[in-house]
Amino acid sequence: MYKKIQFVLTFFVFAMIFHLNAFGLTASQETFVNSFNNAGDQSTYANSIPLPYDDCSDSYTGINDPHPIKESTVIINNTDCYPDMDAYSFYPTTSEEFVFSINASNSVTIEITDIEDNILYEFCAEDVLESEFIINLPFDYFYTIKVIGYSNYAEYQFYLLPVTDDYGNDTESSSEIQIGSIVTGNLISTDDIDYFSFVPEKTGAYKLNLVSPHCYNLIITDSNGEQIHNLACYFNLTRDQKYYIKVWNEDSSKVLSYYDFSITGPLEEDYGDTISTSQSVYTNQNIQGSIYHSGDYDIFSFNATSIYCILEVKGVPYKNIELYDSSNNLVICYDGIEYISATKNLAIDEVAIQHKSIVCYDNLQVGSTYFLKIGGDTDPTPYTFTIKSSLDGYNDNSYIFAKTIDVATPVTGNINSYHKDVFRFIPKLSGTYSINFLDILHLDFSVFDFNSYSYLDPIFSTQVNSSRYNYELEKGKTYYIFIYPYYETEYSFIIDGPLPTPEVKIGDVNGDNSINSIDFANLRMFLLGMINTFPSPLGQDAADINQDGSINSIDFAILRQYLLGIIDTL
Repeated sequence: MYKKIQFVLTFFVFAMIFHLNAFGLTASQETFVNSFNNAGDQSTYANSIPLPYDDCSDSYTGINDPHPIKESTVIINNTDCYPDMDAYSFYPTTSEEFVFSINASNSVTIEITDIEDNILYEFCAEDVLESEFIINLPFDYFYTIKVIGYSNYAEYQFYLLPVTDDYGNDTESSSEIQIGSIVTGNLISTDDIDYFSFVPEKTGAYKLNLVSPHCYNLIITDSNGEQIHNLACYFNLTRDQKYYIKVWNEDSSKVLSYYDFSITGPLEEDYGDTISTSQSVYTNQNIQGSIYHSGDYDIFSFNATSIYCILEVKGVPYKNIELYDSSNNLVICYDGIEYISATKNLAIDEVAIQHKSIVCYDNLQVGSTYFLKIGGDTDPTPYTFTIKSSLDGYNDNSYIFAKTIDVATPVTGNINSYHKDVFRFIPKLSGTYSINFLDILHLDFSVFDFNSYSYLDPIFSTQVNSSRYNYELEKGKTYYIFIYPYYETEYSFIIDGPLPTPEVKIGDVNGDNSINSIDFANLRMFLLGMINTFPSPLGQDAADINQDGSINSIDFAILRQYLLGIIDTL
């Protein structure tokens, strides 16, 4: 019974082979030729083809039944033994020049042969590691692509892409495109430039959307060839004017570059972006708006009813808010606070950052007109703001609202990140004042001289690591102490002063309250340039023995005489 079944199966296989070769073509070659005769049957080769296990010829010495492929088809396969060869037949139809793209293991080599098995192109192991080549395959001939494996298993993929100059290379031969449509193309060399033209129906801001990775150059010019200035791919364009898009590639390492883009717009804008189109607002009026792109600015005008202008803005970062007077001069923002909060949308696992800014101005001219400018964000940003002219209800987070403190009065507080506490201090006497922290804290602090509008040394931008910091302050001037935390923390400090002026003991350069050989040695090293300061803060004055305003060899000689007992006093 078993022998009968084996005989029947053998007979069936030979019958099929005879039938398929009766017309001089293998089964796959016949299918391949028929596919070209059937213009509607293109879907079979339209996408990537991951072939079954060893689906191609495995004859190392000849081609039994090469697998037919078409241009633009991505072949994904593997050699499965050693030695092994996979063979593919190819018949060019649209172009004689192709980009041959290979990504394979270095355990294979690839040959392209003509119908007489002459090798036209050969790619060795070093060539097949993700490479591209330009090859020429004339029409009306069959070609064979052989992938030869030199290991038990080697993966590979390749495709043949026709090289065609798809668009015109100058403005006269540019291709007209429509706003909103996606344009795709390729650059066949560094000398290839593609031009497109379009005419906006409305004046406004338009966005250039780059879909694929930016491995190419793209600019927009007007009809005179002048490049249109852009802000993060946003352009201000005029209706009924013709514009050109120029696409090119300077990267010689790429055989063929692909691109796709679109122009969308005009983008919506809710308020004017110039002084002449500004929106008039009033104090305590709640205004809502949106910044739609990086080139969108909303400008509002208001009349100052107080010397103060307090802006409460939600949605827009503090750095994107500006105030101008009627002469277009920028009004200095004397202080600003930005609170940042994050909310998570659990449905889409996205975190949104919310900004709330309080920006403070003073010394405004009552009755004068000022212009508020909001904008500068790349992404669409909704915002709200209110202009206030009263300080009532505000805390001490800015110098305008700072709490006035006095000497010998303990100051305590609790502060968290994104905030700062500000205190005002006006000395009643000139002199040295000490800010004493009760503990080493994780916060920064600085002292600001409001009169000279500058920070005093030392400025601490790292954690407070000492308990006492001294500053020279002048009577009647206004100073502000800023406290910045790393995270939520409590703090406590006190201001002492003016501190008593220490008495200078002539000759005691190291400050140990005695005059001896150690002071003599320090003075000698100072004069020899071995040191440039003395151990004591008062050492400079103590080393000027004769009090003539300079430290020199005369002071050294006098101190030597004193230590030798030649003189009794300094």
